[in-house]
Amino acid sequence: MALLQPACVSWNAPTALTSGDRPRVLFICGSLNQTTQMHQIARHLPELDPYFTPFFCDGIPEQMRRLGLLDRTIAGWRWRKVCMRYLRAHGLALDFEGRQRGQDHDLVVSCTDLFVPRWVQDRPLVIVQEGITDPERFWYWTRKVLPFIPRWAAGTAFSGTSNLYDRFCVASEGYRDHFVSRGADPARLRVTGIPNFDDCRRYHQNAFPHRGYLLVCTSDARETMKLDKLKVLSIDKNESNSIDMLIEFKFEDYDDISFGKFTNWGANNCSFKSKFFNSSLG
Repeated sequence: MALLQPACVSWNAPTALTSGDRPRVLFICGSLNQTTQMHQIARHLPELDPYFTPFFCDGIPEQMRRLGLLDRTIAGWRWRKVCMRYLRAHGLALDFEGRQRGQDHDLVVSCTDLFVPRWVQDRPLVIVQEGITDPERFWYWTRKVLPFIPRWAAGTAFSGTSNLYDRFCVASEGYRDHFVSRGADPARLRVTGIPNFDDCRRYHQNAFPHRGYLLVCTSDARETMKLDKLKVLSIDKNESNSIDMLIEFKFEDYDDISFGKFTNWGANNCSFKSKFFNSSLG
């Protein structure tokens, strides 16, 4: 298994999972992006016996989660339910929070090292970069000055800095250098690419009906405890009437914005897309 040895694979040619006496691996999922990424990795490693779980935490963060204070993060109920629906729909083996097999897992693969549960720290651990990282803003520099603040408070700008993992699979040589400059152990980093974003060609074939539109994407600001500036997207009615172009809005997965609320801000000539589309880029 060699801790998910880096290999150049075609993410669009998955291998069917098989059964047998194989190393047992727990994949810790999160958002739909992170969950599908964990699934793709497992599909390309048929020599493993994979189990899956929604993201989980322990200690103070777990108490915060139960109080609903982490609902806009991957630890919240919303994403746990989305993740569970995906895992069940695809018939994937579930080991919820590792409660059934726990220490019997030979390896744990996770989408982040911003929070690593205590029992996971005792197992061989591989982290896979989920996507781009947050800018280095207020919470990043606050955490640099006050290291007792938890890493997750600083967002993904602190990804890779825990060094609690055995391997960290990153998107590119540039990201490798970036994480090393932030304190990641270079000996533990491997440039593997990341499956959800390495093959843009697949999006050329899609059923999305529109072309030649202006695409507006929101950010994860509400998830990462930044100021909510969504109303900046408010479009003046006179201005929108003069725009001879369809405006498509793709809301970030954590946003919960109703069509009525948005149109009340003055957005005309607009179309609103599902939060969970992956192959509908025109």
